[in-house]
Formats: sequence, C-alpha cells, structure tokens
Amino acid sequence: MRQTTTPKRDLSRSLFLLQNHAYKLTAIMGTAALAAVTLSCSPDKHDTKKESVSGNELAQVMKSVAYGPELQALSQGASNPITNPDSVLVISRTQDSGVSTTELRKLSQAFMAKSTNPLHKVTPEDLTGSTTESLQGGAAAGGMQAVASGQQTMQFALSQGIPAVLTVSIETMQVKETSTVGGVFMGTARGTISLISCIDGTRLYTADASENLRGIDRHQVTDNLVDKLASGLASRSNSWSMPQNTGANTATCEVHARIEGLNMPSFQEKDGVYVFADQKIPIYAAGASVELDGVLVGQTPCLITTGRGMRKLKVQRPGMEPFEAVVNLSGKNRHDVILTPSRETLVQYNDQLAFLRGLQHEQELTRATVSVMEGYAKMLRQSGYRVDMREIKDSKQLSTHGEKP
Repeated sequence: MRQTTTPKRDLSRSLFLLQNHAYKLTAIMGTAALAAVTLSCSPDKHDTKKESVSGNELAQVMKSVAYGPELQALSQGASNPITNPDSVLVISRTQDSGVSTTELRKLSQAFMAKSTNPLHKVTPEDLTGSTTESLQGGAAAGGMQAVASGQQTMQFALSQGIPAVLTVSIETMQVKETSTVGGVFMGTARGTISLISCIDGTRLYTADASENLRGIDRHQVTDNLVDKLASGLASRSNSWSMPQNTGANTATCEVHARIEGLNMPSFQEKDGVYVFADQKIPIYAAGASVELDGVLVGQTPCLITTGRGMRKLKVQRPGMEPFEAVVNLSGKNRHDVILTPSRETLVQYNDQLAFLRGLQHEQELTRATVSVMEGYAKMLRQSGYRVDMREIKDSKQLSTHGEKP
C-alpha cells in the first residue's frame, strides 16, 4: 500500500531544506543575515498554515533594488538632447611645438575677455566632473585645451548638450632678437578661429589674423603678442551666430548595461495567490562607464547625444569584462549592452542564486521565500545593481497596487 505524507510533514521538509540552504549562504551573507533567514523559517515562528504574500510586499522587495530618479532624467534628456543650443565650447590649440601650454591658456583667457559675441562661451575649466577628466585625458602635450582629436572634442561638447566648438588657434608664433639692433626682439604670430558643428563636423565660420610686435623684453613681447592676437580673432568673430535647428541631425542613444547570469524572479497572480513565473527580470549595472569614440560621456544608465553615423561604443565596470562594439546611430536609439561578470564576481552570487533557481514554475510564494529575496535584493543594491520597474509593469509580472484579493 502506497504511503502518503501529510501536508504538515511536507511543510516541515520544505522548511528544513530552506534552513539548510541558508547555512550555505553564511560565508557570503554573514551571520546576521543567516539568523534572519533562520528565524523566518523556524517552525515555532510559523504555523503549518501557509501565510499569504501580498502584491505590496513583493513590490517593496523589487522597489528596494529599483532604479531611482536616473530614469526620469533620461526621459527629460531625450526630449531635448541639445540642452545648451546657444553655447559653444571654447578650445585653444596649436600646431606650433614652440607654443607653450601657458601661452595657449593666455590666448583663451584674453579671447574670452575681449569677445563681445552673444554666444554663451564655455571653457573646459567651467565644466566639472568625470567629463572634464575625460577631456583632459584626451589632451595632447599642450594641455587640457589642446585636444588631440577633433572628434573627441566634438563628442565631449555634445555630451554636455553643446552643439558647436569654437577653436582659437595659434598657427605659428616666433619671437627672436633682431640682427640689426641688439637687445630688440621682434615677434610675429598668425592665428585662426573656427566655429565647428559638433553634429556633423561642418565648419560654420572661419577667420584668421596676423600680428607683429617689437620690444626689448622677450617675455613681454610674447605676452603682448598673444594678447593682440586674441583681440584680432575676437573682433573677426563678434558677428557670428548659431544656425537654427542645430539639433536636427543629432542622434540619441540610451545606454543600459545588463549583467549576464544575474536576474530576479518574476511573479504572477493565480487563483488568488502569487506564484513564480517563467520570465526572469534582468539585473542592470548602475555606474558603468560609457565611452563614445574614446570619450567618456557618462555612466549607465545614460543618454548620449551625438551626430548620426557609425560610432564606437565602449562600456566597462570593475568585475566585468568590457563591452566594445561599433554601432550605427540614427534618431532615437536604445542599446542594452551585456556585461559578462568575472569568475570572482559570479562566485559571490552563485550560492545566493542557488535557492531561487530551484524554485519551480507556478510554485506559491511564502514569507520565508520573500525573506531570502529581500536579502538578495539588498546585496544587489549594495553592489550597484538595479532592476527597471518599467519592465515589470509592462509585462504585468507584479501587481504594485493594493493587497492581493
């Protein structure tokens, strides 16, 4: 005769297995978390009657690891990618190896002081944070304002919502003692100024100026020559204005970093109770650095503004293998890159996921299971990992309104 088990015996066995798994999590979650799981699973704390789990309880678990205001900022940026349409990024540069960083800085400062152009002029020093460091990292030997790559400069400006770059250049400069009169120095300099669209690289305006000076002090002649050249370039650009519809040819790209192998379980309501569903909720990495054409433009989740066409996208985060790809951007785009965790990173979560992976489709949720999920969600958040609540709502995986009926 076949022997049957009672519901009470089944529940006792389930509680024993859950406690046994909790002990395996000790090395990762710590004794405090283990005690919380053990207490929540103890038979003397729970009746043999199953306790119902509400939609609000599940919603709180998911919200504890969900994105915050980052996604709202993305939506606002998508509607107006060029946030500073009347601004230009002023960059001073040179092709003359004899021109020093100090002289370039003086040229930029003098130009800013003398220019009466109505465009709002911004220098790299005005911009703070990681983007300024990115520009500095891409600079040539001439310093932060002598950027090695024009494409890097334009992408940097676009990452700040600025549609154009104003380059103030010293093409050649020479100060030397005259051969006819000893102790007298003659200085000559030639410079150019250009307004370049960051979106398609079009040169909107360009002008040049040449100056010369003489004096008895070499350093004084050099300083005065740079100042005079800045005045000439400023006067030639005072009538320039920004063309209309500067953002018409831009492309925007929303970048998210999904983590391969990590997810949260999904749920559905069936016959008045919540059960596990087949679909898994992806886990995203917040704070992964995003580079476009070699320029650091933000951290995930982020919205990139750039010109249309082929761009090199790179996303990386400690503990993950870097992601690199060439993407074709046009209009509005979204890229969910896949970051592969290192073996060390996966080891941290394999033990924690073992219990959740063992849950069966349409298995009813219990408070003991929710307790395990709460500890898992807390560790994910502390590691900078998030879920996107929009995905949960769209797929109707979880009811976040009121108690379950």
